[in-house]
This record gives sequence, C-alpha cells and structure tokens, in this order.
Amino acid sequence: MKNWRIFKIVFLTTSRLPNERPLTAQMAPVQLSFFSGQRNRVRAVAAMLTLSPVVFHLTRPGQVPPVAHVVGPAVVRQYDEGYYRLRLDSLRAAFGYRKHFPPAFELPALLALSHYPELRNERIRFQTVPKAMPLVASRPDPGNLFRGRPEWVYNIFISEEAPETLRHDLLKKFSFNAQVGILGHELAHTRHYQDKSAWQMLVTGVRYLLSDAYRARFELDTDRDAIAHGLGWQVHAYALHYRRNPRLSRPEIAAIDRYYLPPAAVLAHMRQLSAKKL
Repeated sequence: MKNWRIFKIVFLTTSRLPNERPLTAQMAPVQLSFFSGQRNRVRAVAAMLTLSPVVFHLTRPGQVPPVAHVVGPAVVRQYDEGYYRLRLDSLRAAFGYRKHFPPAFELPALLALSHYPELRNERIRFQTVPKAMPLVASRPDPGNLFRGRPEWVYNIFISEEAPETLRHDLLKKFSFNAQVGILGHELAHTRHYQDKSAWQMLVTGVRYLLSDAYRARFELDTDRDAIAHGLGWQVHAYALHYRRNPRLSRPEIAAIDRYYLPPAAVLAHMRQLSAKKL
C-alpha cells in the first residue's frame, strides 16, 4: 500500500494514464490499475502495438518537420493575478487562437501559453474533469489518428477532485504563480509532441511505461524545457508547493525528487541558463 501511495504522488502531473473518463467522447475510459504491475504493463504495450500499423500508415516517422525551439518572453518572477485579469481580453486575442479553456483556469493558461509562441496555431483544449489521476496531464487526442496533421488536438486535463491525501495538490489549491508553472510544464509536453509523428509518440508512450529511467529523464527534461521558456520562477513555485504537502513522508518526497526538479535544482538551472546568455 505504501508503494502504491508513492506511485500516485509521483505521477500527479504528467503520467499519461487517467483513471476516470475525461469529458470528451473521444477518450476511452482507462483504469490506472490496468497498467500497474509488470504483467499489466505488457498488456498495455501489446495494446499500443496492436494499433501501430494504423498509426504508422497515417503518419510515418519523419513526415512532420521538426519545430525550432523558441524561447518565450522574459522571465517574470511573480505573476500578479489582479494586474493580468484587467488585460484578459488582450491575452485572449494574443494567445487564445484555437484554444479552449475552463473559466477557472483561463488566465493562468493564457499566461503559460504566452511563453510558447511555437504553440500559437495548435489546437489545445484545457478541460476540467471530475476525478482523474494524474491530477493535471497533457495528452494528444486519440482522434488525431483520423485527422490531418494541421488539425491535431492536444488535451490538458485538470482534475476537480482528489482523494483526501492528494487534495493539497489539486490545481485550484496552488498559488496563481504556481498554476502558471504547472500548466507551463504541461505545455512543454505539448511542445514535445508537436514535432513528433504519431508513430514516434507511440514509441515514446511504450518507453515511458516500461522504463523508469526514461520516465524520470522525460519529466526532468520537461521541467528544464519550461524553465528555458522563461517559467523558472513558476516551476519553482509549484515545486515548493508539492514538497510542502503535510501528508508526505520523506521517502515520498524523495520519490517526487526523482521525477521532477527539486526547488534548489530549479534555481540552479535558472542560473545556468542566465550564465549562458552572458
């Protein structure tokens, strides 16, 4: 039971596996428990590989040109919610094209998007769901298998409820600045998907499921990408929040540190990037 609890906490933000049906008709219900254990991981991989001929036919590797890495706007240490609330219409006009937002998280999502100019023309749907694990997650839409590349959709799911032990880590419980950071982390995942074919994303999903080392490297690099896009202080804010959960034990905090940059590592990476610019 203790290991299961650590597993749940580690994958709060970016695991690819929901345990509730999101509010979209195109997302099939998948139970997180289906993928737990080595035997069930093999079942998950087998299911993915069953679809691989279709995916490969629709989008061959190398068909999608790579997207240049474009660093976002200047670093902002603290986003003031009141200040930017008065500028919501301008933010919508600048960064809301082909985007869908739940009202409660529209503003932090727009500010996070302002750091990713390369995502301006992508179709991204931020959606709240009743209950989900992880509590915030970025996933390509399954319907992309049947769409042309320009019409691909990327979903970011936000859970509205959580078990008692995890309620501290619902997005609505974070500071406004940390919300921008979490959504910026998820958009870094979206940016990663942007220059991948469907086949390449399938391979990424298989490796993420089977290799703990790959999963850790994938998530740590995603934090670094968000920092490179000017969201260092926001990533630092959510890193602090996660580790201040009063219900976490030291082993559970250590598990989080394996997959996501600790606050000190966030600051160190920010200093490293600043030194390179000098």
